[in-house]
Amino acid sequence: MKQFILVIAMLVVCIAGASAQEEGDNDANRWSFGARAGISLSSLTNSEGGSHVGFTAEFLSDFHLKNKLYFRTGLGFNEFRHKWTSKYASLWECDGKTKCIANSVYLPLRLAWKLPVNGNCGFDLETGTYFSYGIGGKCDYCDEIISKHNVYGRGFNNRYNFGLQCGIGFTFRRYYVGFSTMFDWRNNGDTHDGFTGAVKLGYTFK
Repeated sequence: MKQFILVIAMLVVCIAGASAQEEGDNDANRWSFGARAGISLSSLTNSEGGSHVGFTAEFLSDFHLKNKLYFRTGLGFNEFRHKWTSKYASLWECDGKTKCIANSVYLPLRLAWKLPVNGNCGFDLETGTYFSYGIGGKCDYCDEIISKHNVYGRGFNNRYNFGLQCGIGFTFRRYYVGFSTMFDWRNNGDTHDGFTGAVKLGYTFK
């Protein structure tokens, strides 16, 4: 809860700072929408294992607030892939290796700054929070008794989560290429906090 309050406070400070800027910006559209998709790589902060490449996609809407500042929201999808050796491996009759795939959807709530370089290209900076909901997945254990169970079952992961998200990108006309990060703040059972980095390509329809 303290981290969530911190995020809200950061957003309020950012909005207040942007409101103090001089007016006179000639952004073309009050509202726009687009899509982004790419590959992601997730890590588990309390795990001795590694990560695998996953998939991420977003449908986003931008609402112009003031000058170069926008409010950004929409709907996103993440596929997380992990592989590690359980800390309980010594109690099992196997090597304790675990593979997991977790799928979730999330609601992003961000502030974005669009900084033009010239009439065709510019930079896109964003930061904010998100709320996610786990929709499915599976974990494969070497132990036959609990092999291939739902990733959100057996107390393994919290289905509801939230965290901090930020990113930087480059735009050329309607096209976008960039890098973003997500950090889950809610404890995720055996995995604990998760960090995800993603490379995305995007297109703005309006």
